[in-house]
Amino acid sequence: MRRATGRLVVPVAAAAAVSLIVAGASVSGLVGQRHNSFSVSVDPPSDTSLALHARANEVFEAFNGTVRQRDASGVLQAWSLNGAMDKCMEDAGFPQWDWSATRNAAPRTNALGTSVFFSEPMVHAYSNALMDIVESSRAEERLRTSVLTPDEDAAVGKCLEATPVTSDEAATSYSTPEVAAALRSHWWVMVDSFDSKYGDMSAYTSCFGRGDRELEVDLGVTGDSWQQVLAELAPPPSKTPPDAASQLTTAPAWSSFTQTEALVESIDWTCRAAIYEAHLDEVESAVDQFLADHADEIAQAQAEWLKVEQRATELGFYGQDGSID
Repeated sequence: MRRATGRLVVPVAAAAAVSLIVAGASVSGLVGQRHNSFSVSVDPPSDTSLALHARANEVFEAFNGTVRQRDASGVLQAWSLNGAMDKCMEDAGFPQWDWSATRNAAPRTNALGTSVFFSEPMVHAYSNALMDIVESSRAEERLRTSVLTPDEDAAVGKCLEATPVTSDEAATSYSTPEVAAALRSHWWVMVDSFDSKYGDMSAYTSCFGRGDRELEVDLGVTGDSWQQVLAELAPPPSKTPPDAASQLTTAPAWSSFTQTEALVESIDWTCRAAIYEAHLDEVESAVDQFLADHADEIAQAQAEWLKVEQRATELGFYGQDGSID
């Protein structure tokens, strides 16, 4: 197998549980500071909060796959979508084309991340996810800006005509255990029920609007749109650090973005802290009940994930970094 070279005909379809929309807008100069008029005194999340999210992530990963297993799923998905095209290009004299170049990378587990009221608070969840997938994002960016030689362009045209199209649905079916996908749907229904049972969306939205208006620069965020706003403000992949040790973390674009994220997260926490802390026990009980109710399916999903890893290994997936040989 060849290492990724940044050349791929068909971009791998997105398959993350929660979509991330990465835009190139600069946030330099946008970050303001909150006025003192929006300064409701709220304690930081309790130790119980940390325990809940650790437990929820443990249960979620048991059927949805670990980061490594979901990375392996991305390998299989990329092979399903692009393997035949890669073989055609190799036969046409272009072995540098690599089916794995833009495979999906898995962000860290965020089991309650789809909840408005019970997602883990003030942890830079959005920027962390961007860092987790940045190598895939950079590879896709390189593909969008690469220029083909006339011979390559001709080969691409011929191979596209000669290669059967694989649907996203077929690629997902090949790469993700069906039982895992079903359990994931059940999980999201459960998480949604937390918000409808315990939350007050009207009060949260009203509170969030007051908080946003107290920023030096009104970002126009609301309770149901603040993550979309972060997506639109996110720096491009070239300015996104791959990890916390990268020098890019202190660069103006990323620093400005994460400061904005922190400000918005603080409004979010202020507006839901009371509900969050009052119902952590009920949420944890529901998570444990989910584990008990679906024990057999979870065991089946774990067995299927081992098969996913094995098939990906046969394609060259190896190492803790999920590289392709």
